Amino acid sequence: MIRGCMAGLIFVTALSTSIMAAAPDVKSVFPSGGAVGSMIEVEATGAIGQPGTSVWFSQPGLSAEIPESGGKLKITVSPDAAPGLVLMRFHNAEGSSGLMPFVISRLPDVRDTEPNNSPVKAQKLEGPAVVHGKLGESGDVDVFAIAATKGQTIVAQADANWRLGSAADMVLQVLHGDGSVIEQVDDDRGNDPLIAFEVPADGVYLIRAFAFPAQPDSSVRFAGGATFTYRLTVTTGPFVDHALPSVVPVDRETPLKLTGWNLPDELRQITIPAGGLAAFRSPAFAEPLPVESSDLPVLLEADPSDRTTPQPIEPRCVVCGVIGAPRDEDWFSLKVTKGQKLKFDVESRQLGYPLDPVLQVFGADNKVLAESDDEQRGSPDVSLKYTAAADGEIRLRLRDVFGHGGGRYAWRLKVQPLEPTVLLTAAVDRFVVKPDAPAEVIINIARNDGFGEELLVSADSLPAGLTCEPVKSESKGDSSKQVKLMLKTDGSAAFHGPIRFVAKVGDRRFDVTHDLPTFRTSTMDLWLTAVAKPAEPPKAAEPEKTP
Repeated sequence: MIRGCMAGLIFVTALSTSIMAAAPDVKSVFPSGGAVGSMIEVEATGAIGQPGTSVWFSQPGLSAEIPESGGKLKITVSPDAAPGLVLMRFHNAEGSSGLMPFVISRLPDVRDTEPNNSPVKAQKLEGPAVVHGKLGESGDVDVFAIAATKGQTIVAQADANWRLGSAADMVLQVLHGDGSVIEQVDDDRGNDPLIAFEVPADGVYLIRAFAFPAQPDSSVRFAGGATFTYRLTVTTGPFVDHALPSVVPVDRETPLKLTGWNLPDELRQITIPAGGLAAFRSPAFAEPLPVESSDLPVLLEADPSDRTTPQPIEPRCVVCGVIGAPRDEDWFSLKVTKGQKLKFDVESRQLGYPLDPVLQVFGADNKVLAESDDEQRGSPDVSLKYTAAADGEIRLRLRDVFGHGGGRYAWRLKVQPLEPTVLLTAAVDRFVVKPDAPAEVIINIARNDGFGEELLVSADSLPAGLTCEPVKSESKGDSSKQVKLMLKTDGSAAFHGPIRFVAKVGDRRFDVTHDLPTFRTSTMDLWLTAVAKPAEPPKAAEPEKTP
């Protein structure tokens, strides 16, 4: 076996690479996750590139065993591994694959077992579980059975296109035992549905999963294929949907009210310590609850916050709330001065909630001064820039564009002074450099709202034998939008591991990221493969001279 590596490990060697296979070309893995304390047999789509291939994970607690040949490997998740999203990458001395998601859960893993395409052939779940499934062919349907008692809520959450990059646009249904449909959810978090069904009577209920293609085609039937994979969480246990507030200040501890299903009283109110967290984890929850930290003042939506009694807020804060019922609206008021520039951001869909927000700015005469529906094409959330024309008070109205509302229509509104910002993104996430072939690193630069400072872009740190000259990004011209750096190696040693790039101006730094199609996330960990010069063969001993 060839063993994989834990998070953050790098590989440096001066050995010849002549025995190595081609670079890995893995596109995806199935299943795309595992339970804490388990060992999972995983099938890779594409070429692993044995021998010499390892797996890098973005957090500790995971390891991989890769056979000498074939497309399967074993991933071990330690009992103390943190649940949630992990990124993984196959790599060897010749190159690497792209990053892929691997999700750790506290619930046991189950593989969907065919045939399970009808109510009479439903696959029985012995309790809460994460089902790793594949709709293997056109028209495929998977059906699962779970027992529940009156008053419980069956929660079924599918991860496919929106979170995993799968080709499947999933649909979930809850059925009676006879196959009649009780409830159906299609798109919820992007193309990934979540269904919560309150059980009216003791019994066995069915969850049916099927899909349409995430990229629509001319077919008019349920879709399937090798890339139509999903992970389906099915539980009658505690399941947290959102927290209020969903942002915590970094300078003090913050009580959070948790909303979800099957939550005992002790899990409805928690406290986040000062310093903030990237996520809240509890042994009672299958996966972590994302919690963002901020240096802005954090407010909760007041009750009431309507047209006649808008909630007063400051021009620098985060407000968290819920559009709790159809046709509900939340109103806010704030004082502004002439010429003051503000930026309003409303987030809901990108957090996984169904609100399609509309934000309007009203003046003292009740005229609409500014309005925003979708931030950009394909993004229902809102970003609105506003410049005050006069001193006075303005009011904000937040609602759903279709008048929808309910317990899951959570949102957060960020109000900040409009200031220049810059965003740097790497065009690709991996590079190969050889002694006679430097690697070009293209970094795109988005300067927003008048950001005109000169930047110095460089590699954050490199191992010995590798160099990358810093490059200036001028305030104007071509380099203001894009720079190209050259990674070089003297060939003294091979290297394969994560590296980072950064832009600096004065004592400020801006990290370079690369956007990933899965989980709507990005990474600062780019991958560098440096190939060493071939080792010189030993010189033959000269024959002894005869006197």
